[in-house]
Amino acid sequence: MAMLAGLERHFYVASIIDVFDRQIVGYHVDKVCHTWQVVKAVQKALLKRNVHGQQHPLVIRTDNGPQFKSKEFYEFCQQMNLKHERIPNKLPNKNAYIESFHSILERECLRWNCFETFEQAFEEVDRFIRFYNTERLHGSLKDLPPTEYLELVTAGVIQPPRIAA
Repeated sequence: MAMLAGLERHFYVASIIDVFDRQIVGYHVDKVCHTWQVVKAVQKALLKRNVHGQQHPLVIRTDNGPQFKSKEFYEFCQQMNLKHERIPNKLPNKNAYIESFHSILERECLRWNCFETFEQAFEEVDRFIRFYNTERLHGSLKDLPPTEYLELVTAGVIQPPRIAA
């Protein structure tokens, strides 16, 4: 949740990160954050990664917000063959990748701007996410931005780290 300057008005940012390449593959930014809006963001992320109909269920890990505890979200996950993991209450470190992104968003975008309108804030968040995905260097990705890292791994130019079994 972020705030507009001079007003006690908040807005929400719900983000979906692919932990493989740290790319924000879907997000929702608005004055409200309803279940159907989060579902739409997840659908866009699945389409972006072309991962419909996977043999093994994909895992989506979330906090315990009401959007993620809803019957609608549960049914969506069932329909899409997604394994839904909710982190334990008050343990954000169990969702470290997205928590790290939100910390970066706060530190490098939201604190540096004085938003006077919701539209201005939403545009800046959009811009920052594009920057984060395509230009911002990530130490955990061989000092490459997420999109470039994925392109090089896909082309076989660099090898991804091995995942312990």
